[in-house]
Amino acid sequence: INLMLIYNKQGKLKETEKIGDEVFQCMKNLVSIYREQGKLKETEKMGREVLQSMAKLLSIYCEQGKLTEAEEIGDKVLQLKREIFSEKHPDTLQSMLNLMLIYYEQGKLKKTEKIGDEVVQCMANIISIYREQGKLWEAVIVEDEVLQSMAKLVSICCEQNRLGEAEKVIDKVLQCMARIMSIYREQGKLKEAEEVGKK
Repeated sequence: INLMLIYNKQGKLKETEKIGDEVFQCMKNLVSIYREQGKLKETEKMGREVLQSMAKLLSIYCEQGKLTEAEEIGDKVLQLKREIFSEKHPDTLQSMLNLMLIYYEQGKLKKTEKIGDEVVQCMANIISIYREQGKLWEAVIVEDEVLQSMAKLVSICCEQNRLGEAEKVIDKVLQCMARIMSIYREQGKLKEAEEVGKK
């Protein structure tokens, strides 16, 4: 993984990509082996370390405007997170949000819309789990993260005069806000619910 970051720093994209593919495949194989052995804690610990490095590379690519490379890494990170943590996990949701923004920046509107729908569904699943566990504050935090990413996407749409896409995203934002208001009402926090409604 460190070699992958060094290659990227040197501008050696082919080598970076080759090492990245090897890391990804190795990680998938290890996850599978650990799962078969019932070593879920080891899977998660090792997975977090690898994913942090891949996320760092993803961030570097985004900063450099290398969105094609960022998308490839983003896809791999999302696949690994789905395998390690499941579809109904905040870390998986965060990767979906990142990938949604990368798709949009590249003008891949169908992919953006598809993953946007997946984000809303994933968020609903996570919030449902948190509600069942009585973790209402965690549910609000997840909603808020999604809301911020969606608001960023609306802003990008408006800047690029893509008002049709902005409208679709706004519908998703309103769904998120309705869920946050509902959680606040469950907690008896009517003032906070009202403030969200005013936004």
